[in-house]
Order: sequence, then C-alpha cells, then structure tokens
Amino acid sequence: MALWTAETGELVTRWKADATITAAVGATTAARIYRGNARQGVPLPYIVYLVAGGQVEVAHAGPANLAHAILHIYVYGVTADQANVLAEYIAADLRSVAKGRLITAGTWIDNIECSIPDDAEDPPINAADEWKYWARIVATVHYVT
Repeated sequence: MALWTAETGELVTRWKADATITAAVGATTAARIYRGNARQGVPLPYIVYLVAGGQVEVAHAGPANLAHAILHIYVYGVTADQANVLAEYIAADLRSVAKGRLITAGTWIDNIECSIPDDAEDPPINAADEWKYWARIVATVHYVT
C-alpha cells in the first residue's frame, strides 16, 4: 500500500479509521476524501490532498534510503471554524506519528512536519453553488524508501 495512493493509501486509510475525521467527512467508500480535486457538488465538509513535491534524500555516501514528500491538505467546511478545527485535528494527528512508526502497515516514518499557513473562502461559482471555507495544511513527510 502506498503512502498516498488515492482513496486506498496509508494516509487516507488512517483518516478513514479516525472517528473524529469520519464523523465530519463520512466513512469507508462514502468518505469525502479526494486526491487532487473534489467531485462537483459534494457536500461539505470534505478533504482534498495532493502531493506538491518531494525527492529521495542523498547523503555524502549516496542515497540515504530516505525520501520526503510535501503534501498540501485542504480541509473544506461550511464555516471557517469548521474547516480550521478539522485542519488543526488532522495536523495534530500527523505530528503524533512518532519517528520509526508506521502510519498504518507499510511505510516507516522518520518525521512529519506540519503547518497551517493559510485559510480563506471560495465564493459560489454559480447559483447552485455555496460559499466554501478552507484551511490548508502543508505537511512534509520524511520516510524510509
């Protein structure tokens, strides 16, 4: 299982097993957690994540068997408070993954750094749409390859 494979990766599996997250965005196959883009018309709240970058880390002697990925995780809500509270919870959960622990069953984590640098709102794009409030988590995940 890959760390962030869409809808079946270790991060999504972790989020789908968390009662606080699933109470907000749904559980199992109905969970509103998407890689890249949310489906049009999906009800709020929901989570969208994407891999924004990363690379294999190199030491003086060559490859260090470590890599890192930069994830952007957008938490959308009906209100700014809803988006921010859920984003804070997800960031705290990611920070709690201790060095050398598995996220679920397959990837050894060296370190996870998280911040919530911004939040904002998206206005409706048409009469059928609604205001969406979001908070963005930037997570750098260092893991063993």
